[in-house]
Amino acid sequence: MTDMDVLIIGAGVAGLAAARELCAQGHNITILEARDRVGGRVLSVHESRLPVPAELGAEFVHGRPPEIWDLIRERALAACDVVGEHKAVRADISEPLEEVPIDPVFESMRRFTEPDRTFEAFLRECPCDEEAKTRAARFVEGFNAARKERISVQSLVQDDDAAAKIDGDRAFRILNGYDSVPKMLLPPEARMELGAAVREVRWRRGSVEAVTERGVFRAERAIITVPLGVLQAGAIRWTPEPRSVLTAACSLAMGDVFRITFLFRERFWEDDVDFSFLHSMNPNVPTWWSTLPVRAPMLTGWAAGPYFDRYLDRPAEESAARAQDVLARLLRMDAAEVRRQTVAWYFHDWHADPWSRGAYSYTPAGALPARAAMAAPVEDTLYFAGEATETEGHSGTVHGAIASGRRAARQMLRR
Repeated sequence: MTDMDVLIIGAGVAGLAAARELCAQGHNITILEARDRVGGRVLSVHESRLPVPAELGAEFVHGRPPEIWDLIRERALAACDVVGEHKAVRADISEPLEEVPIDPVFESMRRFTEPDRTFEAFLRECPCDEEAKTRAARFVEGFNAARKERISVQSLVQDDDAAAKIDGDRAFRILNGYDSVPKMLLPPEARMELGAAVREVRWRRGSVEAVTERGVFRAERAIITVPLGVLQAGAIRWTPEPRSVLTAACSLAMGDVFRITFLFRERFWEDDVDFSFLHSMNPNVPTWWSTLPVRAPMLTGWAAGPYFDRYLDRPAEESAARAQDVLARLLRMDAAEVRRQTVAWYFHDWHADPWSRGAYSYTPAGALPARAAMAAPVEDTLYFAGEATETEGHSGTVHGAIASGRRAARQMLRR
């Protein structure tokens, strides 16, 4: 057994942000991480053949959240605006995407927040035209990795308000790789135990024991930052159970995403169909994006929410081939030529990953208070952080996870 002030379970950005806050105040910290790396759902691939890192988890910085931009400025990282045209594929023609008339849908949504309801239920009452409602539904399901028949209207309004405060309609890339963020957050003073999956937490007020295959670690308090999907799966045994937190966790939902990045021999689509984002009605991979403004021979395909179901428990090679076929149809090319152009592809199954069990969380109708319930300390001993516990409208984001880790650390420091 090792005596420390605080145990932090999980070395994603929430856990690292909490560790940084506590180490700055002189506390002895041990971080227990099941994986063999830090970063959690931030996973950047650096290879010599890649012109820019391939991001298998978080990729975009949404807006100008200080949690990330302060780090970018601190280390003088290279960050660039995501620029370029959004194009749509209709009837085998790629064309500039006309102004998508979904703003009236979201403006109307603000009149339907009491009582809370699902986005699908709201759309049935929404007075906007059917095309706008269809596009809005596809946007919500794709961006939030959610299902329209479950996601909360109240949560969508809260998220929209929060994004507006940080220029959330803009997106940026960190050219050094998104994994620069967890690397910067990791405090050198903290003791790090990789490959130390926590199987059981035994606790009472003022004392916590975390049981791992590498031994038992003991501290006065613990901050638990494992993803929502891990809590919901019961991967950690609790003695006794923190009922309020686990009940709240079961009220929320974990969204799923299939995403795959291809490295090609050349940017063979550039002359005819150059784009930043390519949107289609294809249900297999409805959204693609390039690396603009960096002109690299790489494309990423994205299928989230209900569109993920086609990839559930399928072999990675089969999923990659399906994505290549979709891309060939959208670009009006022979599938064999797309395969010939392919140098490599990069993919991580977050749904099957036992330390993630999904991509990121969303709020079902009526469940908005659950995030605050998860963020409440338990007996001044257990504190929970992670994007699922973020209460200000930034759940599902890296900056929201960082904010939640800092919040948990400050809750502990105040007590």
